[in-house]
Amino acid sequence: GEHHQLSAIGTLLRSSSDETRIDEGFVESAELISRFIKLEWEENELWSRQLTGSHAFPALSNLKLDWVYTRADASRDAPRSVELRYDRVDDVTDRDPFRFSSRSDSNGTSYGLLADASESGDLNVKLPLSFNDQHALTVDLGGSRLRRDRDSSIRRFEFRPSPLGFISNDPDVVFNPPDTVFDPANIGPRGWILQEVTRNTDAYVATQSLDAAYLTLDYTWTDRLRVN
Repeated sequence: GEHHQLSAIGTLLRSSSDETRIDEGFVESAELISRFIKLEWEENELWSRQLTGSHAFPALSNLKLDWVYTRADASRDAPRSVELRYDRVDDVTDRDPFRFSSRSDSNGTSYGLLADASESGDLNVKLPLSFNDQHALTVDLGGSRLRRDRDSSIRRFEFRPSPLGFISNDPDVVFNPPDTVFDPANIGPRGWILQEVTRNTDAYVATQSLDAAYLTLDYTWTDRLRVN
């Protein structure tokens, strides 16, 4: 109606990214050139809903009331992120000189999930009071509340050479692309062993609470004095 307004807004945002990157360079020493391979797929989503209201009450000294309620849910899903390292071997001439690295940080695969939910509300009230032609007082008061929860987890895995290490040291294997290095036939006691290396800090649950309130008084006496 004339003195009451309601509105609703909904927003859905989704984005996905597929990254394949190959870099060559050195980290510790310029004499050791390495090739770094990164494969990552990531999905992000934000679903927000908001209700707002504005109300005026002329019969109550033009009392005005405004409120907002918001609910938002966000998520991130990284179903498989892979990082690999190859090191160049200078005396190799009959094939690609990059060998799958024997370093402990030569490879890593991670799976990540994050869910975030927030709920908030705001209320504002304004009451103008006029005592006569010379004195007026406006009262503003309101408050807000925020509640937010987050759940995040990551699991990490690495392929490490078996103590027997026959396949993991075979030049016909380690000088090949990742699909050949980690062929199912090369996984096992004579090749690579999959181990979980998830850290204690890779998963957490968090909660945030915030409450606020305010009160203001605005007094005017004609055009000579104003106090708030």
